[in-house]
Amino acid sequence: MSGGKSKTVLLVFTVASCVLTLAFAITGEVLRGAVYGGTLPVAVNLAFGAAERLLLTVTAVCLMLTFGYTKALKPGISGGIIASVAGAAVAVANFPFVCMAQGLLGITASGGEFALFIVYCISVGLFEETAFRGFVFPLVLEKTGNKKYGVFIAVIVSSALFAILHLLNLAQGASVGATALQVGYTFLVGCMCSVIMIATGSLLVPVIVHAAFDVGGTMTSLGVAAGSHWNTPSIIIMAVVGTLAALYLAAWFFRHSDRALRLLPDREE
Repeated sequence: MSGGKSKTVLLVFTVASCVLTLAFAITGEVLRGAVYGGTLPVAVNLAFGAAERLLLTVTAVCLMLTFGYTKALKPGISGGIIASVAGAAVAVANFPFVCMAQGLLGITASGGEFALFIVYCISVGLFEETAFRGFVFPLVLEKTGNKKYGVFIAVIVSSALFAILHLLNLAQGASVGATALQVGYTFLVGCMCSVIMIATGSLLVPVIVHAAFDVGGTMTSLGVAAGSHWNTPSIIIMAVVGTLAALYLAAWFFRHSDRALRLLPDREE
């Protein structure tokens, strides 16, 4: 397929996925207000949310392909095993094992609802990683240049935009304090996933880590569990694991940030 035709196909897919996403969002809001009296059932909410994010993933991948940012789409982990383990450790520490073991948190969803919840978390990881790490990061990096500070700026900007996206939760009734906290930790998660992508040269591990982090962190907010997610022991565990992971990833980044350049396309002069 010629370059012109392939770009036309990508444009068609991009527009179609955006239109379908909007259609799902409008349908969900209509159902919420007209059928369910303001609150969607857990399964319906998860199904619509997953569908919207999978369609947005198509949009993000089409943008990556259009701009030539295809290298991160190849699965890989070579050279980034310890960075991947650090990210996985943070995701595991975010899971409420302690609170569940102490009876402070319990699963309330059915098996089918929990399966939908897993699919939803995977869809979030796919969309947000392809959009912000797969597309926004190299887009910014091409503008900031190949020096160390340029890579640093690309990490900060792509992570900040990812974090700011979560301000939309205010429109869904979230409190200002909870939203501010979410913006803060999503920025840190974005930085972590950016470094993992640079280390591995692939979006594979960031998507897995992101999805696993969301599985542990959104069970109560998405209605599949009830109770307390955090207590003193779980906070201590996350603080220790998060600090150690951050120290390692920061040290790795400042030694090897030039690896980010391998994610950029080989542009013709």
